[in-house]
Amino acid sequence: MELRHRVTVDYSKDYDMLYAEGMEPVDCRAIFIDLFERTMSDLLRGTDRDNVGGVLIYYRAGESVAWFDYENMWGGLYE
Repeated sequence: MELRHRVTVDYSKDYDMLYAEGMEPVDCRAIFIDLFERTMSDLLRGTDRDNVGGVLIYYRAGESVAWFDYENMWGGLYE
């Protein structure tokens, strides 16, 4: 079975604005990872998170549930 994903959140413009104002990229990433996890809290409940290099994958019972690309500042759900 091929997993398909769709973008459900896009924080790229907000990231660009904070970065342009002088915020460090690592601090911006932390803000938007936290925001993603709070926004998706009901869907992410009971998941484990794995950093696969630029992308966080959220798993429940071994199945991919959601993802967040912290290089591009967008994320979503697997279908």
